[in-house]
Amino acid sequence: GQKDPVFLKTYAEKLLEANDDRRFVIAEQYLSTQNNRLTPENLEFSMRFTEGVETSFFKFLIDNQKAFETKFTKDEIDLKIQDLVYDFLLDEKHLPTLPHADSIIKAVYPDKFDRMSLNYRLNYYRLKGQRTEYAQAAITYLKKYNDNIDDLHEVTATFLEQIDEPKALNKAVKWAKKVIKMESNVDNQMTLAQLYNKLGKTSKAKVATQKAIEIGKKTGEQYAEAEELLKTFK
Repeated sequence: GQKDPVFLKTYAEKLLEANDDRRFVIAEQYLSTQNNRLTPENLEFSMRFTEGVETSFFKFLIDNQKAFETKFTKDEIDLKIQDLVYDFLLDEKHLPTLPHADSIIKAVYPDKFDRMSLNYRLNYYRLKGQRTEYAQAAITYLKKYNDNIDDLHEVTATFLEQIDEPKALNKAVKWAKKVIKMESNVDNQMTLAQLYNKLGKTSKAKVATQKAIEIGKKTGEQYAEAEELLKTFK
């Protein structure tokens, strides 16, 4: 029943060390005793208890970023926020619904909302196994945002593995070619070859495979997979 600030602060910190769920309630009780939550000591305290995007501590951090930057560097604050947001969005066991994810993205990154929201749909539909929705989301996303090689590579690889609709696969061919322009290597060339092969465009698949072998011989990259694929064309 003790409510004095020194005790509450100490108790909350001990609960934090023990990873006890009661730590947040006690930490809030401590902060409610403070006339100013923005003192350096209280900012440091709040930072340690900011562990998830759906907590009052995270909202306090977002609402008072400039104040936190007087205690921590801007890079530290940005990284903290980014880590918590991505932990939330990429939690496969408790995958946020689309509206739920959108609400967090909009609150934290309003200037990046459109891109992050569309990108989240790729992860959401892929993890849900909704291939048709994934394919359409990927086409929508890459029509607007196709400047990131990691995004292009991930989507083309997923289309190769999971998508069978020819129109969608032809889109993936265009993305694979763009990836090769950005970074020419055996793996990227093989993705193009395998997409052509999946589409039944054998002659183009053969040319792309031979190109992969040529690249491998020049760069020292492994190209055994390309040689095996080439045998199937013969």
